[in-house]
Amino acid sequence: MPHTAISMYLAKHKHEGEAASWAGNSPNVIHRHYKGLVKEADANEYWNILPATVKSAIEKLPAQAAA
Repeated sequence: MPHTAISMYLAKHKHEGEAASWAGNSPNVIHRHYKGLVKEADANEYWNILPATVKSAIEKLPAQAAA
């Protein structure tokens, strides 16, 4: 599961450094093992997998200015 999540994260966000930080790896590891394995459309679909009861309960919080 970690390999899938990292591949999907990279495909969605397209930033090796951010994906590396999120996954606890180096950008080189992300580039060698995860880049180009997943299409962006598949990643978007993956990150939207939720139980039906949760989908209706998700609310966006208002943006706050940085302090």
